Amino acid sequence: LLKKLTLSIKKLVQETHRQFKEIPYLYEHKARPDVIKATDIHAQNCMNALAIPASLLVIPPILIIGFLGKNTLIIYILGALLLCALQTFGFANTGDVLNHTKHIIAEGRYGGKKALPYAHAKVGDTIGDAFKDLLSPNMNILIKGLLIMATLLLNY
Repeated sequence: LLKKLTLSIKKLVQETHRQFKEIPYLYEHKARPDVIKATDIHAQNCMNALAIPASLLVIPPILIIGFLGKNTLIIYILGALLLCALQTFGFANTGDVLNHTKHIIAEGRYGGKKALPYAHAKVGDTIGDAFKDLLSPNMNILIKGLLIMATLLLNY
């Protein structure tokens, strides 16, 4: 996986160098780069990187229904649904709390923007942004993917 990632980054860098060599006046910002070609390379790399997470989403329900039956798959999906829903709620709330903490300190409490707690709150807000903007929506995608997979397997 790391080798594929390195190769994909190299392709993107090579494309950037190619465009700077072949497109005149690109350095001077008088010409437009070929954004479509670079975006296509990046999109292909992203799709290739999703192969392993997609297989982790698809393979467990297939193994469960194959070895343990439909009832076990239903219990597995219900458990995953409940756990993902709770974890999504927790990630979103944690991110909001860390964001509000930074704003409260910036308003003047606990020493204001010049104090040490504000510096720590900024770091916490950076982590909180990842919680509410990345982890929480990804759990929703996981729930949807598991439910679609289970629906297909249970109707098969």
